[in-house]
Amino acid sequence: MQNLSHYLRNSSVTIVRAYTLYRPLRVFLTLAGPCWRPAIPECALPGLLLHGPGRRHIQSLILAAILLIIGFQVMLIGLVADLVGFNRKLMEEMLYRLRVGEAEERSRLRRSALPTRALRVLHRASAPCA
Repeated sequence: MQNLSHYLRNSSVTIVRAYTLYRPLRVFLTLAGPCWRPAIPECALPGLLLHGPGRRHIQSLILAAILLIIGFQVMLIGLVADLVGFNRKLMEEMLYRLRVGEAEERSRLRRSALPTRALRVLHRASAPCA
């Protein structure tokens, strides 16, 4: 059964990569969510008031701040990945249009060059041999 588990693992990695390639912002925001969920109530003012006036929970505030920073950085990575993906799509579209334009130009040049080739062949055939 190792072959099946190996195949499933590789297939799932490929599926996640493909999904991340086409929906990067959604993937990275989903990854940033678990960092923000516990941190936001802890850093908010009501979270500080729930612990009481005399009790200080510095460790939990530091952990919440770290989680907020990590979540924000993951969100920024998602934004950059989304911009890179959009840029890739634009480049693919530009390359496609360039190739189509070059193909049309080549076919147009072939059509316009055909009569001159035929004239050259006729001119060589009618020229006297030395």
